[in-house]
Amino acid sequence: MIDELILENLSNKFNRELAKGNLVEAEKVVKRLEDMEKNHTNDSLGTMIYFTVNGMKKILEGWRK
Repeated sequence: MIDELILENLSNKFNRELAKGNLVEAEKVVKRLEDMEKNHTNDSLGTMIYFTVNGMKKILEGWRK
């Protein structure tokens, strides 16, 4: 339950930083989520984090171009 709230807050932070154009902070959020994903490899939250991280990476790639 707590980790789900953390995921939601980090997703919101990613969106805020991206809106500001602060790619460094957005990348830090992705790193934190990747670290969190390691603790949830065998449950549904791990799956949610996996797809969230992959989507965030694609978005960051688009911003770098």
